[in-house]
Amino acid sequence: MEFIDITEENLNLNRGNLYLIGLTGGLASGKSTVSNMIRDEGLVVLDADIFAREVVSRGSFGLWALVQLFGVEILDGDKLNRPVLASKLFSDEKTRLKIERVTHPLIQWRAQQEIAYYRHAGAPLIFYDAALLYEKNMEKQFDEVAVVFCPPETQVQRLISRDKVTKEVAQQRLSSQWPIEKKRSQASHVIDNSGTREETKKQVLAWLAALKEIV
Repeated sequence: MEFIDITEENLNLNRGNLYLIGLTGGLASGKSTVSNMIRDEGLVVLDADIFAREVVSRGSFGLWALVQLFGVEILDGDKLNRPVLASKLFSDEKTRLKIERVTHPLIQWRAQQEIAYYRHAGAPLIFYDAALLYEKNMEKQFDEVAVVFCPPETQVQRLISRDKVTKEVAQQRLSSQWPIEKKRSQASHVIDNSGTREETKKQVLAWLAALKEIV
């Protein structure tokens, strides 16, 4: 099956006059926790994971495209069987790239729509929560990139506890992303989420206060 060659490198998140911050991390590093803390402060956080679900929802082009690649075995009735697709996503790099070639341009398209909406609404600051921000060479599209960090061994333990998977499966899933240390080394800002929730929130609030001084 052939697709138009639209890659993340060719898609520009239209910033306009707003300040756009990429928020990323690794699996189970606590990125969603930090996103919720930012939302609690009344700020706009766009979530690539939500867009990812939307673009393969029932009746969508994304779902149709995936069925062309993998057949009806990825369906549960007329909707996506997410556990089946997840097993393919983490099975090998070639399969994962096939899936991402369908989904990521669509996710970026949805991001464009939402950013345009909030830009026209006058939002001065938007956060874009995206797990694969570095993997998809998106970092230059943002004014700055923040990484939510915790040690790799903590990621493994959190994945095992959260997703009820084996250590082997947790490590396999982590291997599909950049190592968290590599992401931390390239970040504009790092939030260390290896401690307590209160410690993480203190860092987030201090960061937001500094951002409000420059936006």
